[in-house]
Amino acid sequence: MARSIYCSKCKKEKEDAVKTESYCKACKSERMKKAAIKKRLAQGLTATREVRKARCDVCIVKQEAGEDIRGRCRKCHSMTQHERVVAQRLAEGKQAESTRSTAHCLKCGKLKVNGRCMPCNNKVKATNKAEKRRMLRETQGKRAWGSGRQLTCYTCGKKKENPAASWCDACNAEYHKKHWATVIAPRINQREITLICECGKEKASTRRLYCDDCLLFRKRKATREAAQRRRNKEKSNKPIVVQLTLSEEDKAMRIAARNYLQCMLKKGLVKRQDCEVCGSKENIEGHHDDYTKPLDVRWLCKTHHVGHHFNEKNKEQT
Repeated sequence: MARSIYCSKCKKEKEDAVKTESYCKACKSERMKKAAIKKRLAQGLTATREVRKARCDVCIVKQEAGEDIRGRCRKCHSMTQHERVVAQRLAEGKQAESTRSTAHCLKCGKLKVNGRCMPCNNKVKATNKAEKRRMLRETQGKRAWGSGRQLTCYTCGKKKENPAASWCDACNAEYHKKHWATVIAPRINQREITLICECGKEKASTRRLYCDDCLLFRKRKATREAAQRRRNKEKSNKPIVVQLTLSEEDKAMRIAARNYLQCMLKKGLVKRQDCEVCGSKENIEGHHDDYTKPLDVRWLCKTHHVGHHFNEKNKEQT
């Protein structure tokens, strides 16, 4: 059954916050005050709570000005607690204030050393000693806690490159390789990751798909196929230069001349110049007309260098 929108006592329209209750806010507040007074009288107390005594300067000024000081003031509460403790000590036949000797620890009652009792002083000494030891270990490149790690690897027994580490670099790499294969790789790869290549050999890492031999074979195969595609593309545009057949002595002389030229270029004694045909500055190569003179070269770009060899080949055939 839905409640009426009017108060059961004053017959006024109720507020939205108390629509589901019987009384409006004013009547509800009045009933709660009457219930509180009845409860206090049943407990033998006065009908209303006495106004607390002002003790701090702020509350005294408010009370003199006629302001309401009901509520809790931390300073007044602290002063009241102190008065209560003093009254309790006087009732027990003690002095109002404690006269305990400051030469003894207020917590444990033991004789102080350097302003502290013996256990507290020993604890401070141990803390200072630990701090000095930590700073010394940091200067030595060791970790700040513990008894220190040994200088040899825990697995193979060899001397470690990093004294703060547990293993040498080789054992650490082996551990990470196995950890990657057994823990991390199965989480991030859908295919099965193992240390064995398709050819049956062991791979250098699980992050590689093939072993070193297979990688080298595939790389060479890709290089050959790319070169073949490039040659097939160049056939339709220009003829391919066929290398001249040289004797073993001429080949050795050609290699020596090229190596000597490269050495001079690296040392900066010879500078690479522009193409003498087109003046280009990209893909400049040195051409030897005579391999007995390694520094007597003609600077040509890649295109004109290939064209020069092609012309020389045609001259030999004719």
